[in-house]
Amino acid sequence: MKKLSLWAKNNPVKSRIVIGLAHVFGGINAIFLGLVLYITEFGYSPWLMFSIANLFFLAFFFYPQRRFSKGWFKYSYFRQKLHDFTLVVSGILAFALMCNNFLSLSSPTVPIENGEAKLIVHKDNSLPEAKTKKGFKSELKAESRQLRKNIKKELKELKRAWKAQKQNGNAGFVKALLIMLTIGVAVTLGMLVAALACNLSCSGYEALALIVLILGWGGIVWLGIIAIKNILQKVGKN
Repeated sequence: MKKLSLWAKNNPVKSRIVIGLAHVFGGINAIFLGLVLYITEFGYSPWLMFSIANLFFLAFFFYPQRRFSKGWFKYSYFRQKLHDFTLVVSGILAFALMCNNFLSLSSPTVPIENGEAKLIVHKDNSLPEAKTKKGFKSELKAESRQLRKNIKKELKELKRAWKAQKQNGNAGFVKALLIMLTIGVAVTLGMLVAALACNLSCSGYEALALIVLILGWGGIVWLGIIAIKNILQKVGKN
């Protein structure tokens, strides 16, 4: 660990890039952990979230500082790494529980029939008009709302598929490998969408960058859920 710290000290630019990527992947892993907790119907006491939040803030407020040689803020290499580990783990767990809570409170507004998720497409026959800023925002909100509805419906179906494959005992190494591969592809596509949105924003197309980011990430999540659902339902069946 000390050798890694020395390397980071001697290579500040590379270490910042590694830390940034670690934050990104940590957040993505927390989201998928929340998704897994939702699918498996993981139940937890409200005190768990309260305890994790308190642990995070205690580790933050009593973080060791080099100018203190004794007391609550006494610095040592071990204490510093212990606080770093506590902050990372408690932060990821808190984020995962929040995602699980958000998905649990969400419910699709359109009923699902015969266990099939359906994509609803609205046809717009109105004449093209110059879009004002207010109209653009309302249209973006409507598209985002419709995408969230589709994602919620697919989550319901994914949850059912997970229960079915557990009851049938079809879980195996191949399914786990395919799901991990799907998640890896989704993460890679998400990073490409973020890079494209950043490039558009830097070129002065902030509105277009926002559309690409929201709809791109939402579409990746939606397609990823469909892919995982199909893996659980179809792989391994004759």
